[in-house]
Amino acid sequence: MELRDLLIARRPPDRGGAIESNRSSFQKNWALYHLIELHETGDNYMMVFEHHDDILVLDSDTEPSKIDFYQVKTRVSGDWTLKGLLARSKKPQVVSDSEQEQQESLSILGTLYRQRLVFEDCARSLNVISNARFKITLESSDDVSVQHRKICASEFNSVAKSEVATALAKEHLLAETDVILDIIHLAVTPLSITACDAIARDALGRFLENYRPNVPYRFSTVYRTVIDEITRQTNSEWLPTDFDDLIKTKSISKKRFQDILDKAETHRNETAIWQSVESRLNAEGLPFPMLMRIKSDWRKCEIELMDHTNIALGTLRKEIKEIIAKDENTAGVSRCLDLIDALFDMWSQKYVKYEFFSEGLIKALILRELYESW
Repeated sequence: MELRDLLIARRPPDRGGAIESNRSSFQKNWALYHLIELHETGDNYMMVFEHHDDILVLDSDTEPSKIDFYQVKTRVSGDWTLKGLLARSKKPQVVSDSEQEQQESLSILGTLYRQRLVFEDCARSLNVISNARFKITLESSDDVSVQHRKICASEFNSVAKSEVATALAKEHLLAETDVILDIIHLAVTPLSITACDAIARDALGRFLENYRPNVPYRFSTVYRTVIDEITRQTNSEWLPTDFDDLIKTKSISKKRFQDILDKAETHRNETAIWQSVESRLNAEGLPFPMLMRIKSDWRKCEIELMDHTNIALGTLRKEIKEIIAKDENTAGVSRCLDLIDALFDMWSQKYVKYEFFSEGLIKALILRELYESW
């Protein structure tokens, strides 16, 4: 069976991923950080969210053959040890209507190693990513593991290797000699729990400066667009029915990330456009608090427009353009804000309102379309 089919045919375990991930700003920001690292290589990739594991990276979005699996873990204090990575807890398991028994959960490394058993040679690497360091005895007695950003289990000393092999063999009912250690990696990310968003945003800024140095990207807008897309894909509870479904509902491919960057570039004149609109509104004597509200809605509209896959927004833009093009009743309206209110009333009388677009955002979109039509 091809890997693209295996990803769907092998039903992922019930992870409660969307619920847990809603609390995990760290995981989403690490995903962005790693997207940047992947994109800088120039190789093809597809990042998958909360499907079989926290994060998967496939080597292709068309005909994948290898997967890198990632468990993203945080610690408030202290270093990771093998004891923590191999710890198992008891959890109740229903065996009948009136009876429960305690069953041991898989450890962090045990959960990762399950992917090797399911996907066999397609599992290229199994990775634990954390803000905390890893304190494990290495083969070289002079080598200190906590000084390493990345460690492979093959670098452990013989005692540590044996401890991992014994534990994984017990968890998965294997012979110790069948446990493959050189695909297990432990990595420390530069992201911290308290400043993960700031660090990821800075990394994106540096990447964009080097990517196209002559393009004045608005880093905060690009950051929010990518994070929102990661959040949407991560929180989706839809179980994909085929590989194309997986692409649409649970992943960001190299092509999709590139598309976001390209769309951001097409909006590089946004600052100049807003300054022109702001001057017009100031000339009409608009109160400052109202101007700030319009500016906030304008920025939200700008972010929404960067997603060209948003069908509802595309439909709304078409409706607004039709109202502006056919309108003959507002020719005598001189104030910009009065014109926006009049056009909004005309739109709301003719079309069904969208629950997920606020009145402010719709009016900001009317203002943008008016600017482009003048």
